[in-house]
Amino acid sequence: ATANINRCWLACADFFAAQQSHTRASGAATQRETIMTFQNSVGYTPAILGPNTRESVAVEEGGSIEMLKLASTISKEGRPPAMLERPELGVFVGFGSLDTLRGCKFLPMATNRCISQHVVARRVAQNLDNLRTRGAYHDFGQIALVAVQYPTSEQFIEEPGSNRRFARFYVLDGQHRLTVMEELAQERPNVPIWFDLRVKVVKDKQAANQALLHMQHCYHPDPKCFFQ
Repeated sequence: ATANINRCWLACADFFAAQQSHTRASGAATQRETIMTFQNSVGYTPAILGPNTRESVAVEEGGSIEMLKLASTISKEGRPPAMLERPELGVFVGFGSLDTLRGCKFLPMATNRCISQHVVARRVAQNLDNLRTRGAYHDFGQIALVAVQYPTSEQFIEEPGSNRRFARFYVLDGQHRLTVMEELAQERPNVPIWFDLRVKVVKDKQAANQALLHMQHCYHPDPKCFFQ
């Protein structure tokens, strides 16, 4: 999956290096095949779109939806975005960093398991040890989140005593790893952190619960399927 994402990044960079504008033929409104559209009001956004049937979504300043839109925008200098969007699936995929950790709040789902501080402390120690011996943290893998559109107050969290807003996300998978990364960012603020990121955008919290239940509905692993 990571290799496929990297290929998408390179394809976007090649496209913008070779072409400065994108036009659509007349009659494209009835065209059923998938097309690529790049330009919006703030720059260029790579979004693989089908027929234009998407409803308009209210976007709160400093919220999760705004953050995802900005993260999927190619800079005016032509740098590929940190994330890509697949509108038909309501999914953003890409990479998170220290800026992601500092600009967001990650809330546990009510139906998810509680965070074990013992597990967090052990993983923080393991990563700090790996940093000392090998110069980098362990691979944190993919973090799966959900962003809720409505009510729009679900898109952000305001810090008490200030006007600062954080993008609000609910954790589908990776709450221990996120907590570990947040603690590492506090202890070693100058050490880069990168991780795979997948965000499912849903209409409300009921849909968020369904997304978590869908993710957890799976077969138990069969030991015979693993390399010995």
